[in-house]
Amino acid sequence: MEPIRKESLSDIIEHQLETMILKGELKPGQRVNELELANKLQVSRSPVREACLKLMGKGLIQAFPNRGSFIASLEVAEAVEIYQIRIELEGLAARLAARLQPSTDSLNNILEEMRKQVTAQDVQAYFRLNREFHLLIASLSGNETLKSLHVNLFNRLSLFQLKTLAQPQGLQTSMREHTILAQAIGAGQEETAAQAARSHVQSSLNRLQTVLGISAKK
Repeated sequence: MEPIRKESLSDIIEHQLETMILKGELKPGQRVNELELANKLQVSRSPVREACLKLMGKGLIQAFPNRGSFIASLEVAEAVEIYQIRIELEGLAARLAARLQPSTDSLNNILEEMRKQVTAQDVQAYFRLNREFHLLIASLSGNETLKSLHVNLFNRLSLFQLKTLAQPQGLQTSMREHTILAQAIGAGQEETAAQAARSHVQSSLNRLQTVLGISAKK
């Protein structure tokens, strides 16, 4: 890994740490040692701390009182359960958003940026935009409780979602599904939007089960 020369760019450090987590260089359950990371990246501790706080917000790092911070760890069975909840939650969010028929300019702008990352095969950048896309749909639903639930569940699945996107054709498949979903919301097609959202999350779950070598429940 190339050392980072600019101490103020905590976002670059954040992306570096995301990559280390995805590649398994920082393993689930491993204690986060900010000083050690700062020395490795050749920066001061402050931007590393800022980057770690951002990753906590994404669910990639977990903090525990009197214990410290650790790379997020989630049992596979629990991840599958959360995906199953998200299938219905994302479907509801898409249905409500389509019912309100909001302007989808912001969704389309995110999609355009996502396409660029598919071309560049930048999984981390795509993942960040993917998170923004789904959060926007939750916001467009007009349901604040749903939005809060969405953020919590999405963050807890961050590492697993990165794994599915990193698989061959993962970005391309995800891009197609997002495009269909955005079009349905923009057209005010409630049932189509709901089904597209459910199918998208189910597809992600299916890819995860394939990656982990586990069978889907009938």
